[in-house]
Amino acid sequence: MDFLYPFLNFLQPGILWPQLAVLKPMLLASVIAVIAAIHTSRDQWPLLKRPALLWAAAFAVIQAISVYYSGVASIVSMLSDWYIYPMFMAISLLLMSSERGLRRYIWGMIVAGMFVVFFGIWAKFSGLNSARVAGEYFMGGRAGAYGMYHNQNDYSFIIIQILPFIYLYGRNTEKFTLRMFLYVSVATCVAGILLCLSRGGMLALLLEGFLLLVMTTRRRTQLLLLPLFVVIAIGGIGYQWKMRAQNDGAHYTYEDSEGTRRELWHTARLVIEHNPILGVGSGRFAEYARDYYDLSHDDVGKNAHNTYLDIAATSGLLGLGAFLMMLRSVIAELRIKPVRVDKLVDATRRATLIAFICIIFRAFMDAKEGDWSYYTLAAIAIATGALLSRGAPAEAAAAAPGGQDEGGPAGRRPRLISYPWAGLRSRKAVTRPQLRSYRS
Repeated sequence: MDFLYPFLNFLQPGILWPQLAVLKPMLLASVIAVIAAIHTSRDQWPLLKRPALLWAAAFAVIQAISVYYSGVASIVSMLSDWYIYPMFMAISLLLMSSERGLRRYIWGMIVAGMFVVFFGIWAKFSGLNSARVAGEYFMGGRAGAYGMYHNQNDYSFIIIQILPFIYLYGRNTEKFTLRMFLYVSVATCVAGILLCLSRGGMLALLLEGFLLLVMTTRRRTQLLLLPLFVVIAIGGIGYQWKMRAQNDGAHYTYEDSEGTRRELWHTARLVIEHNPILGVGSGRFAEYARDYYDLSHDDVGKNAHNTYLDIAATSGLLGLGAFLMMLRSVIAELRIKPVRVDKLVDATRRATLIAFICIIFRAFMDAKEGDWSYYTLAAIAIATGALLSRGAPAEAAAAAPGGQDEGGPAGRRPRLISYPWAGLRSRKAVTRPQLRSYRS
C-alpha cells in the first residue's frame, strides 16, 4: 500500500474511469491502508500529533465552520469535503514508516504524476484539448489532463510538486533504466510547463531550477552554470508570454490578465475587511464577490487568483492563520536536526524543501488551497524528519566495525547540520562521510 496509496490518489481512477467512481477507490484504499498499518507502523502513531498535521486538521474544521450561516447540513457537507486532506496526511505518515516505505511512497507519487503529465501532453497533440465541449473549447489547445488537472494552472501544480523528486532520485539511482526514465521524465515535465502555457507555472519552474542548482551542486559548478541559467530563464519567460498571447488571441491580452488579478485582489481585500473572522464561507468567493465590488463581466464567477487572499476572504483570518501555521510547521519539520545521514532520505528531504518553497510561491498566482501538494509534501516532511531522527537502523549499526556508524563512535551524536542545504556551504559542520553523501 505504500506505493499504491499515493499512486491512486494522484491517478484519480474514479475520474479517469467514471465506471469506478461508484466503488469509491480512494476510500477503499484508505481503509485497506489503515488496516495494513495498524500492526506494522507502531512507531508512526506519535507522528499523528505533529503540529503540521494538527494545523491541517484545524484548517479543515475552520473551512467547515465558515459556512455556519447556512446551517448544520452545510457545515457537515463542507467538512466532508475537507477532512480528506488531514486523513490523507495521517495515512501517508503510517505508510512511510521506513526507508523502504518512504521510497515506495515517493515512487507511487512520481509514477502517477508522470501519467498525468504524459496524458496532458497527449491530450494536446491528439486534439482532445481543442475539441468543443458544451459549446466551448476544452482547454483552448493548451496541455492539461483531467479532474483536478483540467485547468492549465492546476496541471502546472502537479509538475512543480514532483519535479524535484524526479531529479534527485535520478541522481541517486544506480539502475540505468530507472535513471533514464527519471531524466526523460524531467524533460517531459519541462515540456508540460511549456505546453500548458501557464505563466505562473513557468515562473515556479524557473525558481525550482534555480533552487536545484544552488542546493545540489558545488560552488564552482554554480558559478559556471548560473550565467547559462539566466539566459535560459530569460528565453523561457519570453517564449511563455509570447505563446500564451498567441493562444489567447486579441480577445484576452496580458494586460487583461493583469487587470483581472488586480480587480480580484482588490475585491478580496474588501471582502476581508467586511468579514475578518470567518470570511464569506469556504469556496464562496465567486458567489459573494459582486456584493463588495462592481466586477467586470469577465471576472464574475472567478476565485481570487491568490491562495492566501482567497483563504482570508472565504474563511477569514482564522482560516489564513491555520493555513500559514501549517506551512510554518512543515518548514520547521524540514529544519529538525537529524542524528544520522541517509542518502535517499536526505535526497527526499531536499526535494521536499524545494518543491514546498515553489508551491508556496506558485500559490501567490492562483487560488489552490485544496491542492494535494501542500498536504502531500507536509506528510513527506514529517516522515523524513522522523526517519533521520531515529538514529541508524539496528542492522546497520551491528554491521559497522567496532559498533560505530558513519557519524562516529556508538552512543555519541555526530556533528550534524540543522538545514538540508547547510552541508553544501559549511564544510566544517559535517563529517567527511556526510560530505560525500551530500555531494553524491
